[in-house]
Amino acid sequence: MRTPHRLIALLAACLLAGCAQTQVDPGEPAMNSELELRAVAWDESRLDRLRDAMPELLRTHGVSGAAIGFVGDGRLQWAEGFGTSTAGVAISADSLFSAAGLREPVIAALTLALARQSSWSLHSPLTDVAPQAPDWGPVARLTPRQLLSHTAGLAAGSTAPTPSYDAAPGAWQPSGAGYDLLVRTLEAGQNMPLPQLAAEQLFAAAGMSDSRFDAAGNLVTSARDYAKFLQWLLSPEREAATLATLLGVQTTVARQQGLYWGLGWGLERRADTGLTAFHWGADPRFVHLALLDPVRRRALVVLTNAENGLGLLADAVAILDEEPHTLFDFDTDGAEQ
Repeated sequence: MRTPHRLIALLAACLLAGCAQTQVDPGEPAMNSELELRAVAWDESRLDRLRDAMPELLRTHGVSGAAIGFVGDGRLQWAEGFGTSTAGVAISADSLFSAAGLREPVIAALTLALARQSSWSLHSPLTDVAPQAPDWGPVARLTPRQLLSHTAGLAAGSTAPTPSYDAAPGAWQPSGAGYDLLVRTLEAGQNMPLPQLAAEQLFAAAGMSDSRFDAAGNLVTSARDYAKFLQWLLSPEREAATLATLLGVQTTVARQQGLYWGLGWGLERRADTGLTAFHWGADPRFVHLALLDPVRRRALVVLTNAENGLGLLADAVAILDEEPHTLFDFDTDGAEQ
């Protein structure tokens, strides 16, 4: 049975224990070709429908509060909060949430920016990224590209210098530990902690005044601020190569559902638009979703404060887009083994 809740259960299981999927092959579609960007606003009538529906969606799905941010036509088109926090405080577009997995697109963008300023590339071993760092053993040969695309084969709980592998390199296997390893490498290579790196290299440029990384590498952000990050990614000032690099296929997740993985982003092929990038943020307390449409240059982020917020996310996206998204239907039965 393929349901939205099955997807979150799968991703949670992958983060805890790892799950191997097939590697991309030469016959897979290339999505890192030059993107033809054209800014399109979200349909205002659909946004009005969603705004009106949100109180009922919160009640239906047992979610006390949510915040939404939309980027359309090259601007922050709408940001608003609904309901309350678990402590009873009204949610606004500026309310802060723990982002969980939504940190990954931010770390990917930061890594790419640092690589372009340095002598190493996304294909360089970690020893080149931080040559002065201590020897991390077997993980030292891994590359930023592998860690950003979850293709290093690392088990979710791996730690340097004695990592464990649950899959061969190249297979898609989500591992938050891989991102933790990359963060430690960037910090060592730049001789600067992640909170300062992100603030100087990304948050300031994107106008994200309320976002921060804590000492453990967790992102704290708001719907308005995360929407500013998405707007920054899609802005004409970004090199076309930035999106092409981040959204280039690195591995196959589920070919039948048209699901692949890039650098920091999941990728969904759709017949109408060609490509939708997505990422989840989830833990036992909440579920979030970010969607990025690189062709129409529009995006959305929805942050919820309940573990059963996925149903709300699916219903909200259905109001905005009548074309079904396979990212809500992914299941291990449909994934290639």
